[in-house]
Amino acid sequence: MIKRALGFAALLALVYGAVWLGAAFWLRARVDAFVADLAGKGYAIEHSEPLFVGFPAAVGLKLADLSVMAPSAQGGWHWQGTPVVVRLHIGAPNTPVIDLGGVQRITGLLSAPHEGLSFNVDEGFATLTFGQGQALENIVVKMTGATVAGAASSETLLTVRDSVLDVSVARGHIAWRMNDIDVPQTIPPLGQTIHSVQIAADVVGPAPAGPLREALTTWRDAGGAIEVRAFALDWPPASAAGTATLALDEALQPMGAATIKFQGFFDIVAALQAKGYVHDREVSMAKIVLGMLARPSASGEPELSLPITVQNRKLSAGPVALMDMPEVRWDRDAKAP
Repeated sequence: MIKRALGFAALLALVYGAVWLGAAFWLRARVDAFVADLAGKGYAIEHSEPLFVGFPAAVGLKLADLSVMAPSAQGGWHWQGTPVVVRLHIGAPNTPVIDLGGVQRITGLLSAPHEGLSFNVDEGFATLTFGQGQALENIVVKMTGATVAGAASSETLLTVRDSVLDVSVARGHIAWRMNDIDVPQTIPPLGQTIHSVQIAADVVGPAPAGPLREALTTWRDAGGAIEVRAFALDWPPASAAGTATLALDEALQPMGAATIKFQGFFDIVAALQAKGYVHDREVSMAKIVLGMLARPSASGEPELSLPITVQNRKLSAGPVALMDMPEVRWDRDAKAP
């Protein structure tokens, strides 16, 4: 009886090992196909020989010394980082998980080719969900303990305690939440810690391929827009919430309208007064004007509702023009992803 049980256990182990190995080579084939597809689109991808990891709980593929350089039509940016591990659980073959922990560096996004950003993430994962026909349906990115710094200066720009980004590729929906964001270079009189930022938006309209300018024109002409369903910012002593609609005008420049509700503006005025940025007479006038415009919120706090518009490259708050917006120059050689 014992020999039979041991033999049966050995057979199960052998079968599971064969299944794991088959899944590992299948994952390797998918990663190779993805890399080949990017290479065919002009991306330069380098990495060392992939290693199988994760046995027995999951199938994993480790790519060390990975670097990706985009073609000039896509901005020519360059990304490199710590070893990337792609994991696949046997019971969920259409939901691979990518380990994003460690140090990542990207350059070429800013004006100078050697400027860039460095990301140091304590723990991070990207979960991809593929549907029928292996089409990507959803991406969920979770990170904790993220630090963003200048790639050249190593100066810390901000740190984020935790962040969750949920992108529904199939529905064009984006939801992003970040908590406890430390900003060393803050804007007086706002504090150095943003308690939370939340945004939920829908991308409306087709997603045409081809040259970027032509794709954007097609998207605009088909009624393309970004509908910001909800936005909330808690940055003591201020907070803001609202909705917005963004689109492109005839010159392919951003335009849109938003309604933003502000709270904490009396605290901001008091902080500006305490720091000597405004005089007592200006403070008194500001309090009178804000008091006339404000309305009680649901919680009873004074709230200021302000319409924000961008039209003809001018940013306005109500009837007051605030500033001219810089022109967005779309690369004529760039292509839509």
